[in-house]
Amino acid sequence: MAFRGVLRPEADIARRVREVVGQDVFISSTFDPHGNEDDTFSEICDMAFREIFPPLRHALAGQRARECWSRYSRKFQTNA
Repeated sequence: MAFRGVLRPEADIARRVREVVGQDVFISSTFDPHGNEDDTFSEICDMAFREIFPPLRHALAGQRARECWSRYSRKFQTNA
C-alpha cells in the first residue's frame, strides 16, 4: 500500500487500531508476498501472515489466522 506523505501506511493503520483496542487485544494482519510490513508494523501488531494473493482468498487467509490465534491462545492459557 502506498500513499503520498505517509511513510508506513500499514504501520499507521495498525497504530490507530492499537490506540482504539488497547494492548490486551491481539492484532494480526495478512499480506500478499509483496506486503510492506516492517519493524515498525511488527512492533505494533502481534502477528502477521503472508498469503498468496489474499484479496481473492480473504476468507481462507482469515481462517488460517484465526486457527493460528486459537492454537496460540490455548498454549498461552496453559502456560499462564
